[in-house]
Amino acid sequence: PQMRFRLLLVITGVLFASFAHAGGFKPDLGTLDQTPFHSLPALAVAKSVASVPSKSQPLQFAVGVALPLGLDDGLWQPIDANTWSWRTRIYSSGAQTLNFVFSRFHLPKGGSLWIYDAAGQVIQGPYTEAQASADGRLWTAVIPGETAVLEVRVPAGSRKQVQLKLAQVNHGFRGFGKDAVNIPGIL
Repeated sequence: PQMRFRLLLVITGVLFASFAHAGGFKPDLGTLDQTPFHSLPALAVAKSVASVPSKSQPLQFAVGVALPLGLDDGLWQPIDANTWSWRTRIYSSGAQTLNFVFSRFHLPKGGSLWIYDAAGQVIQGPYTEAQASADGRLWTAVIPGETAVLEVRVPAGSRKQVQLKLAQVNHGFRGFGKDAVNIPGIL
């Protein structure tokens, strides 16, 4: 039941992504090299992938790896006089997709979380307080590739109200839809 719920969230998030560009969000890729960079431990990922049953219902596409990060693991910068941004980058070698589980997700009014690939081509968001579960958790949709950027934008003066704790990164090792056809043992 929980895996089906997460898969539904992923599918919903993929559909939701098409609306992100219309929202006017533009990532600043020019300063991305200044953004803190965190890697999933390759050995932990490899062990997790190796332990996945080859045939399960529903077919598992990703493994979760703990990566506890908080606001101290990113960088705050002003965007303009009215808005501040917090960013961090996550990398997992060989990942087809990445998605995230936050154990704590609280943003002030006007705050939003955006998640995008390193090229700024696929953007998920905005995630706001409305998407958090009743207990303050958040599961995100997938981003293709090995690297994703997490970016929070909040009104100036609201930074101290942000509560963000990343608990887990899901390393996608299987594709979806037509991409899944090319993976042995799936179809």
